[in-house]
Amino acid sequence: MQVRHAARESLRADRNLEDERRRQRKKDTIDAMVSSSRQWEEFRMALPWNDRDKENVQAYLQHIERKPAARAPVRNYLDFLEVVAVGVNSGVFDIDTVSRMVDGRILAVTENYMPYINLRRDELRSPSLYSELEVMARSTRNHRDRESASANG
Repeated sequence: MQVRHAARESLRADRNLEDERRRQRKKDTIDAMVSSSRQWEEFRMALPWNDRDKENVQAYLQHIERKPAARAPVRNYLDFLEVVAVGVNSGVFDIDTVSRMVDGRILAVTENYMPYINLRRDELRSPSLYSELEVMARSTRNHRDRESASANG
């Protein structure tokens, strides 16, 4: 009897500890995203303000293509998102929290900047350039689809 009680208490403690770890990871993710909000705004001031507008982004990318110095803000933005993606893909950041905060932007940037990314991959002979960003975009899209399906069914 005491053994079963001790086993139940141990399981409960393990669950509580795991719940606390998840909560802390979510909090850490929010803290990281909020602390980087100034960087997000700086990127948005240097780049097309609506990175969800594919035509506007494509026009901007065509405009800067032959001006390597003008491409620096795009490179910095994608590098920053790649760091966020590494955090998500490695489990340091919580995918649910990132999805709730910026999944629309992640999906739009990945889609709308892909021609630029592909050009840089070819130019640098680096097929894995920004691959973490692509993985994160797929993960957030899958997460969004699962959340939508569970909300509708």
